Amino acid sequence: MVGRLRHLGFKAIHLHADNFAQFSRSVGDGKYDFVLLGPEMLNGTKAQKAWFDNDALKGKVSRLVIDEAHLIWLWGLRRSEEKSSAHLSRTEAPMRMDYGELWRRLKTFDCPVIAVSGSLPCPAMKRVLDILKIEDDDRVVHVSADLYRPNLRLIRTPMSGGVLQAADAERLFAGRTDLASVPQSLHYSNTRGHTGQTLAKMHAAGKLRVTADSPLARRFHSNTSDSDKALVLADFPQNRTAAVAATSALGLGIDWNVSLVFQYGMCGVADLMQRWGRAGRDSRSTALCVLYTQCGTRKAARSEAAEDVAMSNLAETPVCLWAAILRYFETGTVPMADTDPAVQALCNDKLTCCLCSNCAPEDVSHLMALLPVVTKDNLESILNQTGTEFTSTAEEARRARVVSVALKNAEPGLLFPVAAVDRRNLAEAMDNAVRAFLADRGEGKYRMDVVWPDILSNAVIKEWGAGRLRSEVDLLAFCGAKIPLRDIAPHLWPALKIATSVLESRADGRAESKRKANAEKAAKRAGLSKAAREAAGSKENCENQRSEEEPERRRLEKQQT
Repeated sequence: MVGRLRHLGFKAIHLHADNFAQFSRSVGDGKYDFVLLGPEMLNGTKAQKAWFDNDALKGKVSRLVIDEAHLIWLWGLRRSEEKSSAHLSRTEAPMRMDYGELWRRLKTFDCPVIAVSGSLPCPAMKRVLDILKIEDDDRVVHVSADLYRPNLRLIRTPMSGGVLQAADAERLFAGRTDLASVPQSLHYSNTRGHTGQTLAKMHAAGKLRVTADSPLARRFHSNTSDSDKALVLADFPQNRTAAVAATSALGLGIDWNVSLVFQYGMCGVADLMQRWGRAGRDSRSTALCVLYTQCGTRKAARSEAAEDVAMSNLAETPVCLWAAILRYFETGTVPMADTDPAVQALCNDKLTCCLCSNCAPEDVSHLMALLPVVTKDNLESILNQTGTEFTSTAEEARRARVVSVALKNAEPGLLFPVAAVDRRNLAEAMDNAVRAFLADRGEGKYRMDVVWPDILSNAVIKEWGAGRLRSEVDLLAFCGAKIPLRDIAPHLWPALKIATSVLESRADGRAESKRKANAEKAAKRAGLSKAAREAAGSKENCENQRSEEEPERRRLEKQQT
């Protein structure tokens, strides 16, 4: 923020404990237009308190601006107030009680106060005024804006088995070699431990080691070193890393244009909107916001406090997610029925085109399945698809996956992991398919060795995987319309389908053979186990029989003696 203000021509400074001694005099002399500081500075050391109480400074302060005013509600709750479990679960560090002491400085500086927030429910405004000890009279002006952002596609989906995990984070990076093409993403967890788990899974999927300068993902939480935090804040906007695994420590004051935001586990509704609000900041591009819920969220709530009820209701409500969130910020509660007149009014007015997971539930599985093929170039088109449109995209992705899987020793740039099938096998399959196709049509023969190097190039496969080659015309344009390719192009697309079918059949055949072999091994092991059990049973029977015959044998021996 200091950088932006300076860019606009203002003199600005961030005053904190480390530079207070150096710059406090120049700040007191009025050399800066804007002074940014945290609430802890206002209640700091004895020297700092005395400096803020200086009459000369008071006369130079024209107004106080409290940014992120919802933190007064979240972190500045007075000890006498009720604290919900949602409030406690939202913070990874102890509450910053200095937010609750801001009222003292409001009296020190007798000037207008502006408090702004992007995620403060209307009912909580009264609590903020109470904490600041401001009477809600005609001197207080409330200004509200519409929170609805149509460029955000909201998805709520349960975790597999109800267990906290980052399966989609793994799918997002599995087999990726061109990390620069992956849309940048933020992965929020509620604890530092879960952040570490998410980071480890992403790197395991990408087959990279976790490092402070990883091009795949970084971490950001309260225990992250200042140097690592600075590296994240510098590198992520420059696209030097594809993702950040974070807690609520990352969010305030961050103005990155992120395309994907994942929240693992429930948090407070206001906190959720803060985190989702990192996505699609330019308002022009579509972004995806995903909430992973755990089974039994309602049971996990620790009390019946309003925040706990809202948190569990959002995890279960069948209402349009945007309508539920907008109503929460208006009333402090999450609606649970589509028949709610206010919900119906929203859905019939501004939310008619909503594609959230409650409005378009059939699209969720398709959308999440396409994460492995999402790129910066195709994300917009994928997120704006609905219904049957997903089928064609999924088909393109499937075909591209089959072809690229067939390329062993792939060069950087391919979108998918490779398997033990080389280019020669793929070329042979496609060659046979095209020759058979042309023979059926009575067409002439073409030199396949001239055509296939163009078709099998990594660049072509990558374009195909990104969904930009949808016809022979696209292929010709991309390859420069070479003569042999131009001759074969009208027959190429049907032949490609045949070739991919051949490869799929081979893959299915290998999978079936492997399945049968495993079944035979299992049966063999089962047979051996059965024989062993039978042998053990026979031995036991013999021993039982001997134990039963032993007294009779001893009696006969005694008689003989």
